[in-house]
Amino acid sequence: DVRHILNMKGVDTIRRSFYRDNLSIHVINCNFDKNIWIGKCIRSKYRFNSGIVYRTTRNSTEVTASALTNMGLSAKYYHAGMKADSRRAVQTAWQQGEIKVIVATLAFGMGIDKRDVRYVIHGDIAKSLSDYYQGIGRAGRDEKESAVYMLYNKSDYRLLKRILKHSTMNARKSKCIDKKIQ
Repeated sequence: DVRHILNMKGVDTIRRSFYRDNLSIHVINCNFDKNIWIGKCIRSKYRFNSGIVYRTTRNSTEVTASALTNMGLSAKYYHAGMKADSRRAVQTAWQQGEIKVIVATLAFGMGIDKRDVRYVIHGDIAKSLSDYYQGIGRAGRDEKESAVYMLYNKSDYRLLKRILKHSTMNARKSKCIDKKIQ
């Protein structure tokens, strides 16, 4: 698709399946406090391993990181609302293993190749299948056994619907402004 869209001729093509046999995928209907489930999962299976917990909103990253810290886990949050130097410090500490759990919005991880991520937990439903696949792709890059989890409940649907509606309205406003400028 990329070669076709960019009208590239005479280039090598590397094809690879999306399937990764080192990832075990778990989808869990979580009708209780997600932070408690996440904390128990990490403490029982991954206490000394690096991992990522994705949450949909900036606030939920902060709340989850705080809850995990209160459970005795080494966790910090990461999102676009933080100052650049704070984001950089959290990312560096996580990459160096000083922090085991990073709780972030999905934007975290672009261009980061931390090979020893043993788990990725999506604390909420991803906005798209592409976002979900991108997120789980950060686990087990060293080809060792790793697990990915997606938690969901009815309130996720309402939150996601509200977020998508808001982003659609903003896109429409942006188009209107663009037309006025032209």
